[in-house]
Amino acid sequence: MAMTSQEFLNKSVLAMRARNYERAILSNGRCAYRGDKGLPCLIGLHIPEDAYKSDMEGVSIDSLVFNYPTEVGPIFQGINTRLLEVVQGAHDHCKTPTEFENNIELICRVYNLTYPPL
Repeated sequence: MAMTSQEFLNKSVLAMRARNYERAILSNGRCAYRGDKGLPCLIGLHIPEDAYKSDMEGVSIDSLVFNYPTEVGPIFQGINTRLLEVVQGAHDHCKTPTEFENNIELICRVYNLTYPPL
């Protein structure tokens, strides 16, 4: 079930592109692991429906891994939590698809990953 950092990045970026970069948000405008439309965020898309719990919302990714060691821990095992945070932030805080892609390119350089081709 565990994946590499590159697999995490690829799956996340390809999912965002496939849904036209739409964010997972709640009615209050905040990003969520599962938005009001059921759309998962970059982290949430890796969490299976049967492992997801609504009380995960509002919890940072490092706390999520720590607080849900059996549900979430194995999924992100071996992936630097800082990488998880910056990839999530690359989408949560961007205003355009171009900004997201630029953020991902920078992350790839910093973390020595391959940029998923368009």
